[in-house]
Amino acid sequence: MRTSSQFRVAQAIETHGRRRVWIVVLTALVAFAAAFGAHAQAVVDPPSRVARLGDASGQVWLFSADSNEWVTIARNRPLTTGDRIATDNGARAEITLGSTTLRLDGATELEIARLDDSRFALRLEGGSVAVRLRSPQSVNEFELSTDEGRFRAQAVGRFRFDRFDQASDVTAFSGQAIYENRNTALPVTTGQHAQFWIDQAGVPQYAMMQLVRDEFAAWNDDRDRAEDRVAQQRRYVSPEMTGAEDLDRYGSWEQTPEYGALWIPRQVPVGWAPYTTGHWAWVRPWGWTWVDDAPWGFAPFHYGRWVYRRNVWCWVPGTYVARPVYAPALVAWIGGPSVSVSITVGGGAPVGWVPLAPHEVYVPPYRFSQRYVREVNVTHVTNVTNITTIVNNRNGELDRRDLANRKFPNAVTVVPQEVMLRRQPVAPVAERMRNDPHVRSLVADAAPPRTVTAPPVSAPPPAQRPSTQVRPPRPPFEGRAPGLAGRPETARPPSAGEQQRPDPRAGTAPPPRADVAVPPPRSEGGRPADNRGGRPEFGRGSERGGPPVATTPNAAPAQPNVGAASPGATTPAPRATPGGPPVGARGVLVE
Repeated sequence: MRTSSQFRVAQAIETHGRRRVWIVVLTALVAFAAAFGAHAQAVVDPPSRVARLGDASGQVWLFSADSNEWVTIARNRPLTTGDRIATDNGARAEITLGSTTLRLDGATELEIARLDDSRFALRLEGGSVAVRLRSPQSVNEFELSTDEGRFRAQAVGRFRFDRFDQASDVTAFSGQAIYENRNTALPVTTGQHAQFWIDQAGVPQYAMMQLVRDEFAAWNDDRDRAEDRVAQQRRYVSPEMTGAEDLDRYGSWEQTPEYGALWIPRQVPVGWAPYTTGHWAWVRPWGWTWVDDAPWGFAPFHYGRWVYRRNVWCWVPGTYVARPVYAPALVAWIGGPSVSVSITVGGGAPVGWVPLAPHEVYVPPYRFSQRYVREVNVTHVTNVTNITTIVNNRNGELDRRDLANRKFPNAVTVVPQEVMLRRQPVAPVAERMRNDPHVRSLVADAAPPRTVTAPPVSAPPPAQRPSTQVRPPRPPFEGRAPGLAGRPETARPPSAGEQQRPDPRAGTAPPPRADVAVPPPRSEGGRPADNRGGRPEFGRGSERGGPPVATTPNAAPAQPNVGAASPGATTPAPRATPGGPPVGARGVLVE
């Protein structure tokens, strides 16, 4: 029998033991939480949206940071942070991001400095770009920078930005923009055109001019009117779905009790199936990305699902989402060591894929968080448990999902690896391989095939590349407005450190290219050669459509008020324009 002192000692030992157990448990929990937090921080989701090259006439180039060269790009190529786009003389390009539209004139270079869920920042190196912002959210996210300052929009509208020889112009056809530099700002409202430059003392200056009406402006007006005539079915898809503006133009809608809204493309070839007429491209940070050849071929291949109904392939957008999440290709990959295809066309091991059907889970082949995978699937799959089970199984030995579209005609596409590596058109090779009995078995077999949830080719061996590049000469600049065609040809010197600009996008190294596109000529500094020449003196303002402004060899002295006219300048009578300086005004922007 214990004495009271012995009991107290035993109780103290027991209490101390329990404390030790709790300390160990708490320590383990803290360590687990720290490890989980570190893992969560390590997973950086890709952006939920991208821009795309919607249309182009003439040659359009994309600077590849991976190969350090300019390569040709085609319609529907996704564009994201770090991409630099250039047009040849006489070429034009249209870029869309949801409801936002950019149009580039010839000999223009534009960089997407940042494109994510909260910001769309551009940098104009040279040339002309027209911007149309249609939603208040896009207004808050948009900005465009040049060496002369930053431009932001303050209201929805249509704007134009030009940059030639260390001078930047902004025109507000509708809405309001604002120029910012060195803690100063100048608004440019509807019907105004302002030019900005930095004097030798580093002080921002400006001149108010008349609107520019040239061929690029007329072409841009025609494109806007054509878009306005197409009534988008916003009750089915969000206008912030990139590429949605093409759906009504190239297809028709149908409402069904089983799938909801269906979109049916018009005039597709006999035997056509999704993800068959196009090619694969490597786009950071997602990796392998489908680029379709059809003019409407963006939204239906990066959002929603496909269903074969009444012997016709139909696209199912799914539940309406205000800003749906972009995916590089909504397919399931079929392949792996167990698939043996007797390839007769050469080109390495086989790679196969099939479009996902409604309610099937898309498993990204890149790094992602649980939140991201739910959002990218939310239009078709709301069962979180089902998503988690399939996603966790991607690292298992087998993924035995029976894919609904596998049994339909031409749904499964199989090509040699080399077709992906060389970014070659898929359709010709896939057509020849459909006669292979092993390829046919992927469609005909009742048992689910072995599928993989990541592209079978993720890091192929290096490919041999030619050691030299042939750059085609550029034609001389023919001018965009009266009086500009005769300017002497000059090239803007490269910015300091331009050649060392790193690729801002994270991700794994891309597969090497087995083909080489011919880049455009580049001036010393890595950008395409600029043959436009210098901007005219301000005394020749009428050549750009503006009023005659007296040439002043020296910078005007600092004025006490932003937007005040420079002393000594001879200008026509100021025109009263609410919200900004009148046409013909010149001044210095001071802090």
